[in-house]
Amino acid sequence: MKTFLMFIIMTWLSVGLFAQPICFRAEVKNTWTKSKTDEPVVIKLDSLKKTLGGDKVTAAVVEYDGRQVPYQLDDMDGDGTFDELVFLAQLQPHEHQSYLI
Repeated sequence: MKTFLMFIIMTWLSVGLFAQPICFRAEVKNTWTKSKTDEPVVIKLDSLKKTLGGDKVTAAVVEYDGRQVPYQLDDMDGDGTFDELVFLAQLQPHEHQSYLI
């Protein structure tokens, strides 16, 4: 039993150590003439996986202007896999922002 448990732990650690992070930029633009406060930005992870490759998303980091932005990963259909990444943007009229994810 101890050997089996050690095998499970080592397998879990090796998968975590060798998983390659995928980084990309999300471009957000306010086309309105009014400011947008706490505007939700929703990124569908299904289409992202097809474009960038990789397995299911287990964690993320969202940065803007060198600072981390609070976000959440949502499992919309209850299958145990995250379906979307959501964060809030603060945008001035016609402002363009680039987020590193």
